[in-house]
Amino acid sequence: MKYLRYCILTSILINCTALFAQYNLKCPLVNTAFKTGEELEYTAFFQWGGIIIDRLVINTKVTDDIYRKEDVYNISAIGHTEKVMRSFFSLRDTFQVMMRKKDLLSLYFYERDIERKYNAVKNHHFYPIENGMAVEAIEVKNGETKKNTEVFHDICPIDALALLYRIRNYNFSNIAIGESTQFTFYRVDGVLNLSITYVGKENITLRDGNTYRCLRFYFETSDGTLFSSEDPVSIWLTDDKNKIIVHAEAKLKIGYAKIDLVKVSKNRYPLHYIKKK
Repeated sequence: MKYLRYCILTSILINCTALFAQYNLKCPLVNTAFKTGEELEYTAFFQWGGIIIDRLVINTKVTDDIYRKEDVYNISAIGHTEKVMRSFFSLRDTFQVMMRKKDLLSLYFYERDIERKYNAVKNHHFYPIENGMAVEAIEVKNGETKKNTEVFHDICPIDALALLYRIRNYNFSNIAIGESTQFTFYRVDGVLNLSITYVGKENITLRDGNTYRCLRFYFETSDGTLFSSEDPVSIWLTDDKNKIIVHAEAKLKIGYAKIDLVKVSKNRYPLHYIKKK
């Protein structure tokens, strides 16, 4: 079940220990898309052949905080199984990031994965240095501790959760269809490459009947250990000032995983529905 647990939240949250992008002018960002108090709820469902199973619920929340004397967004995401899904396996995963308000850079990232006999806690501390970042990663898995400290130059650290909020603040007004951005995943156990490609504008209707006008992107990893190389992960961002992820889907080696936005509150701007149920 550890592989299944990894597939579920990795495919949806792009869940790696920490993510680093090539340093460029987009590294420091100004938040124009979300505000303190925003809460999102998603439901995930999985398909193996003709069998569809749900539900995994994911809740995210943005609050104000102070960390190392810096004003930060304290962003949390909690995923847990409910109803029928719980009869197959039980999990509760918690993610938390402290994002510096002035540039949306992460200062701290926490992840805890609990699934019956599997228990892992990962803490990442980010320390800005000249032209880069020092990172201290501490992982405790089933009682065994692994610690790693590295210094990276000319790159900007973006943890998995912060990526989902940072991407909402990119300016996509001049992006061309097929244009890609390359990232590098740094994990305690190795490095992976990630490519994010813009597909174009697309309307999508969710299972609740709501239809949104969206921007669609492909996420692809280089090693092929999780996702089908022919079917990269797709995400849909609302084509408005919020740029909220309303849908994501991935073809896994063991089936399909999909996620829908089911509830949003205290969003910064009104959502632009094409059709609302």
